[in-house]
Amino acid sequence: MSKANYGKSIKLLQVVNWRRNIMAEKSIIILDTNFIIEHISDLHELHQKLSENNIVYITEISINERISQKYLELKSKYEKIETFIKDYSAYATIKLKDTFSNRFEAEKQRTIDVYVKEFGDNIISFTPDVDALKIVMDRVYKKRAPFSNKERASDKGFKDTLIWMSIIQYFKEYKEDIGIIFITNDNGFLNSSDLLKLEFAEITGKTIEIKD
Repeated sequence: MSKANYGKSIKLLQVVNWRRNIMAEKSIIILDTNFIIEHISDLHELHQKLSENNIVYITEISINERISQKYLELKSKYEKIETFIKDYSAYATIKLKDTFSNRFEAEKQRTIDVYVKEFGDNIISFTPDVDALKIVMDRVYKKRAPFSNKERASDKGFKDTLIWMSIIQYFKEYKEDIGIIFITNDNGFLNSSDLLKLEFAEITGKTIEIKD
């Protein structure tokens, strides 16, 4: 574990302990995409530690973001290989072991399998429908958090909004009364945490803390 990640892990455990001191009960912890990516090397260890006294969730959108990141990484490698083949085709015959499409599909499935094995049923799914699309578009037009309300921000915050909607959708149906902590370092959430916490409470009847 790097020093930076070690520091972030300690900070996270402090947040969890802070919440536990208030609630004197277990909490639900939801890990945002950036946390998952920053802790690729020690996610299992950290998950085990957090799960000793809490229920730890991730979102399906976060898994999809990780898959998207891997897609771009793999695409970049294949583009470099294709350029190399083009530049040196007069000197050597180079054959790819597999197509980009096949390699990506295999990597995509491996990624899904890793997170399903790690988190099991504690993956918050998101099933978009016509109503969900209308809500997203309404938030775009109104620049409603976690969309950025800065001028020329365009659609910045789209994936954050999907994550937020999936969390609300899930806990709207969640029966148990339990403290919830959403761990993120995304300013789309942090800068509008008060508004988001109010929205969450109004729709789900539950409280959520948004912590870095």
